[in-house]
Amino acid sequence: MEDLGIKRLMSMVAMLVLILGVSAVGVRGLDACHEDCISDCRDSRVPSCYAQCVRERCNPPLATSLGHCELGCKVTKCNGLKSDAKELEVCANACSEGCKATYIAH
Repeated sequence: MEDLGIKRLMSMVAMLVLILGVSAVGVRGLDACHEDCISDCRDSRVPSCYAQCVRERCNPPLATSLGHCELGCKVTKCNGLKSDAKELEVCANACSEGCKATYIAH
């Protein structure tokens, strides 16, 4: 049971670092970075590989509502899909498209 608490804490810390470790990067650059992380973490045995890769390499742009939407969606919905790279890619793309449809229209 303690193992589950540690994993949950690690996931929350990873998400917090993702949110706080930001800088301005274009949305296209962010998409390419996420694609690289999906590819690099495809065979990883580390559960947090995708979140860690995004945190270290992508520096998501949170200066906009679109950036907040994409990051939140990808972290909450896609992080647990690391065992299936195609499913992870579909999830990340769906987040991007859904957020763009929501925020670019306004």
